[in-house]
Amino acid sequence: MASGRNLWYLRRAGRVQGPYVTGLVRRYVLLGRIRLDDEVSQDRETWRRVGEVAALVPEEVRDPGPDGERLLQARLRADERGPEDRRRRRAPVPGDRRRGPDRRAPEPEPLVQGRRLWARTLRERYRSRPRYRAQAALTVGLVALLAVGVFTLNPPPPPSAPACAAPPGPGVDWAGCRLTGARLAGAELAGARLREAVLRGAKLAGADLGGADLAYADLSAADLSGARLQGARLTGAGLQNALLEGADLRGARLDYADLTGASLAGARLEGAVLERAIWTDGITCGPGSVGTCIPATP
Repeated sequence: MASGRNLWYLRRAGRVQGPYVTGLVRRYVLLGRIRLDDEVSQDRETWRRVGEVAALVPEEVRDPGPDGERLLQARLRADERGPEDRRRRRAPVPGDRRRGPDRRAPEPEPLVQGRRLWARTLRERYRSRPRYRAQAALTVGLVALLAVGVFTLNPPPPPSAPACAAPPGPGVDWAGCRLTGARLAGAELAGARLREAVLRGAKLAGADLGGADLAYADLSAADLSGARLQGARLTGAGLQNALLEGADLRGARLDYADLTGASLAGARLEGAVLERAIWTDGITCGPGSVGTCIPATP
């Protein structure tokens, strides 16, 4: 039916890079290396601003929290660099491709201080440990040999991957798969894993998606009329111009979802979480929006 992962090309000032997987783009958006006004495309023909693609914008960027603390903590967790800024330790090298306008911007001082504190704590623990290096080295060597033996006799199973070509069925794993225009009317997809999947224009009328994970999926212009979506996770999903007439969304999570232009006539929304969602008329739903959209106060 469909194959391949969700890949994105990035365009900035006319320069195209990529493709990059969704997770990497989201991480770079979180760290500020990709800006919300940069453009992305999956076919290098149709381009959209990063900020318009819900699947690419982490929740912490949409809602940084009081004084930006939530965003700062998320950046600290995602940042792989050490405490020192290597740009300050070496002189410019002619032809160095990593330097220039595409280099990462200066970071907030609390972020730099957090990395320095982390590194200093590790150094202090290292210095204060007992000086039993020979015994420790021997122990590590024996553990390593034992681990090699165990893994040789009982190799771990290969990591699971989305079965993009698998037929529809309850619990199917289509996470990140490209399913543009898929014909799935009336399909039994309860509990399916469809996180970050591309279902643009898909035919899902009357489908059973109860409890399915559709977080950050692209469901723009999809036909979900009469679909059963009780308890489904649609956090950050792109539902622009989607047909949801008569859909059962009771208890579903639609926080941060984009419902601009969607048709919800006759849809059941009891208990549906709508906080920070973009409603059909473009307004943002505020805190406490459960079952109905309460416009956020400026």
